[in-house]
Amino acid sequence: MSAWVLLTQGIAERVAGQTAPVTRVSMAWLYGAMPAGAALVLPNAIAILAEDVAGLRKGDAT
Repeated sequence: MSAWVLLTQGIAERVAGQTAPVTRVSMAWLYGAMPAGAALVLPNAIAILAEDVAGLRKGDAT
């Protein structure tokens, strides 16, 4: 986990001074969107997996 944080923070520091040519938005926002989106999707994916496992334990074939 700490390696992931170091890697993402290193990328953010490296591109913090760069801007996208058309939108003039910092590239750190663009590169930060992927881990932020993954963090938002992860709880939903875990909930779906838990429902599937619970269904399999009951014997439901879903």
